[in-house]
Amino acid sequence: MRDEIKSKIKQSPTSQVDLGEMAIKDDEIEEIMLLIIQTRPNISEIFLNNNLITDIGAKILAQKLAGLSQLSVLDLQFNQIDRNGALAIFALRAHQPNLMIPFHGNKIQDVLEMEEIVKIATQK
Repeated sequence: MRDEIKSKIKQSPTSQVDLGEMAIKDDEIEEIMLLIIQTRPNISEIFLNNNLITDIGAKILAQKLAGLSQLSVLDLQFNQIDRNGALAIFALRAHQPNLMIPFHGNKIQDVLEMEEIVKIATQK
């Protein structure tokens, strides 16, 4: 993991980690999430906006964050996530209905498609 990411996580408040605009790629997500979960077990807000996360990273995120029931915000705006990644991420809402997921600026442009994704993902 890059030192600047590790440092930002360790210096973050207990309930929030802001990793926006750090050019984070899919292959870094798993290690980042493991460190966040390990050092911030009661995390409620994770900001990953303006990075380089694709469907692959979104699926890893969904997997790693599934057990964090106290998570209230997962900001993924302005990444490169498409339909499959969105389905994985929004499936978190099936067990965490109040989870806010700002998602503007990804590959899905059609509002109706996004509504369909949310509906499908939360029915699982």
